[in-house]
Amino acid sequence: MIMERGLCVLAGHHFFRRCTDYGDADLLEKRLRVALVDFSVDGHHGEYATRLEHELQTEGVETVAVGSPEFVRVMDPSGTSLLRGVVTLDMNPARHSLLGNIVIRIMCLRKVAAIARRYHCDVVHLLSIDGYVLPVVAAMPFFRNIGICGTLHAAAPTKVKTDFQHRVGKKLTSICVRRLARSGGVLMCHSMRHASALRQQGGTVLYVPFPFLCSRSEPGEAELLRGAIRGSLGIRNSDRLLLLFGPTSRYKGIRTALEVLSLLPEQYHLLLAGQETEVRRDDIMERSTILGVSSRLHLHLSFVPQTEVEGYFVASDVVLIPYSEDFRGQSGPLIIAAALGIPVVASRAEVLADTIAEYDIGKTFNLGDAQDCVRQIISVSGNRLSEATIQRFVSVHDIHVYAKTVQVAYKCAERDRLRH
Repeated sequence: MIMERGLCVLAGHHFFRRCTDYGDADLLEKRLRVALVDFSVDGHHGEYATRLEHELQTEGVETVAVGSPEFVRVMDPSGTSLLRGVVTLDMNPARHSLLGNIVIRIMCLRKVAAIARRYHCDVVHLLSIDGYVLPVVAAMPFFRNIGICGTLHAAAPTKVKTDFQHRVGKKLTSICVRRLARSGGVLMCHSMRHASALRQQGGTVLYVPFPFLCSRSEPGEAELLRGAIRGSLGIRNSDRLLLLFGPTSRYKGIRTALEVLSLLPEQYHLLLAGQETEVRRDDIMERSTILGVSSRLHLHLSFVPQTEVEGYFVASDVVLIPYSEDFRGQSGPLIIAAALGIPVVASRAEVLADTIAEYDIGKTFNLGDAQDCVRQIISVSGNRLSEATIQRFVSVHDIHVYAKTVQVAYKCAERDRLRH
């Protein structure tokens, strides 16, 4: 583990393959070197980064990763690499003012720049630049001669309390995006709509389809997996199982999902699978009891390892994505469902609606409208996606295609790095 003033570094094994003294960066071979950076406290970008790192190293790109303890733990679950490391910063909004949190992020980025410079990285890739656009612009002097890439998952700030806050946040983000673009920063978006809108403001903005990371079993194996999961839940072949997958965040629309279940016929069941976070088990159970659906509700409220994700999806008949209006990005469960041939029913949030319409992978319903959601669920239940649809979707969201596009972004950032 390499420490740098409270900041630890995680480096891909190829990066130091010719070094006997890890402190001697001059011994490194000259290849494109990228620092993968993520500060998320739930580590949910770990698998995403691990797969990207593997693809990049296959292409000869050397990587250094910097992140939170949770992020590093996912990337190195055994904890055996001497080059794994973490960032430990107090980002609790309750402890700091808005300005205080911005200052903390700027100082964090300053440390990232120092690490990138120490190991002669050509590009720094912020795996999620959401919430960091303003700090990145403020910290740009620290990144002189280092390319900056950022993946922007949402079009505008989320978790705002009023329309005024949303408008102000969106305007401020827009100004910072333009400043970043003019200075040679490269943005990547998982939404064609967002990429097109940002591109009009100038600079380099690339549409990078969110990659499909889950395994895909052969039909016979998938059927056995489906039977095993449904059997463990007590779900009969004639029953219909809805899946709401991922951490129990407030934007997930769990209350809407429970209301929808109460309006559906008795053969419909709902499985909530994912880490318990903002919405607690007790609250979910209390609401399900009030609605009289507790016997048809199945909870697996813990982190689901990547090796087990496929089972939950192939066991389901419909993947439900009733997200609230606060959600403005792409949905990982939507990507997995489409790649595995499971129809999706999602709220009419802009990116979700765009993706479902483009590939014809399910139906959308009006935000928060349980009755409309019920109609759409019944219309798709039992109708697996066609093989042609699955193949078209997978060909675009393949991890290899994703990695190639990301490398294009790195080359653009490397080319323009002298501008900021």
